[in-house]
Amino acid sequence: MDVMKLEGSYLPGPLVEGYTSMIWTERFLGGDFQLITPKVEETRDLLPEGSLITHRETKEVMQVETLNIEYNDEGIPELHIDGRTLETFEEKRVAVGGTYNEPWTAYKNYRSSEIAALLLWTYLVDTSGQDASRVGGTHDVHDAIPNFLITDSSTFVETPTEWSLKSGDVYSQLKDLLTLTNLGVRGIRPPGTTGTVVTFDTSGGSTRGDVSKVSTPGISGIRLDVYNGLDRTRFQSDREPVIFHYDSGHINSPKYLFSIKDFYNVALVTSSLGVTEVWPLTGTTPPSTPPTGLDRRVLHVDGGTQGDALLADFTQSVIQKGMVELAKHNRMILFDGAISAVSNYIYGQHYFLGDTVTLLAQYGFEAEMTVAEYVRTEDHEGDRGFPTLILSSQEEG
Repeated sequence: MDVMKLEGSYLPGPLVEGYTSMIWTERFLGGDFQLITPKVEETRDLLPEGSLITHRETKEVMQVETLNIEYNDEGIPELHIDGRTLETFEEKRVAVGGTYNEPWTAYKNYRSSEIAALLLWTYLVDTSGQDASRVGGTHDVHDAIPNFLITDSSTFVETPTEWSLKSGDVYSQLKDLLTLTNLGVRGIRPPGTTGTVVTFDTSGGSTRGDVSKVSTPGISGIRLDVYNGLDRTRFQSDREPVIFHYDSGHINSPKYLFSIKDFYNVALVTSSLGVTEVWPLTGTTPPSTPPTGLDRRVLHVDGGTQGDALLADFTQSVIQKGMVELAKHNRMILFDGAISAVSNYIYGQHYFLGDTVTLLAQYGFEAEMTVAEYVRTEDHEGDRGFPTLILSSQEEG
């Protein structure tokens, strides 16, 4: 990998040379890297904490967070550099509600990609100091990062709906929403990209919170892009299918995991409202055939107390809490392995993070799987790529 530091205007700058190991992991939800080099002083000077890096085969950007000097088994000092993708910076941003620890419903209804964009835009881009989600709401004007933009590439067809928001670090809330709605966030570095730039009205009156989307060419800053994967399975006809077939030699060194250990299919949310039964995907509407006996797997969720929150806001918060927690506790089917050189499919060309592909594996296993992450490694064994495919289903188990 040609690893590069980003410099002025977030453009690729000097190469990072002489490293012995690089693991670069892009995920549908977040991502991270680790670089190991014997060139301790040179690389530490080039990549101090807070530096931004990328490589030629990606548009993703990550930030250096940790530098650690260790001695290897041969007694030689090595510098270990670790960092993560830029949306995780929302861990360093805090949403504060109008009343201590009470949820609120966003002032306007939004599609799922728009509420994710609102959280990113408010705490990483907006310079007004206003919180578009609440009448009278504010945030610190120093939250904004120069030359950052939020774009929306999602293709879901949705009806805008109510969203419950809460106080606390913004990233945990953003991650919950992305998990619930099957959306991801990717960083895209310049130069010359085109995207639908999203902003929100922070003025007073009835227009507060209105969303604006403008297709913008030649974007010169870093954009955090809200997006969804595409259906590339073998039975759809909208685009070329991607079919990883073990018998065709597409997969090397596969690993499989099947588990219902953390699977739940109904949540009982206890709150000052009482006990609310919440179901995945449908909220308070139960399935036509509810699970019974050993098939019934009940998750307890603490919904809190209403306090001074509006009853409608609190009710929406209780239901959303149940659905978010259930989205984290699906039946798990996980596959990872190296895609062999004989495969027809190249990551970043034929399939991307979040896409659904068909896996025809060993042991008669066939499923539609989501590309959850892609790991690139470079070390003494060469440069390799490993997709992780995951299936989470509330209908099985």
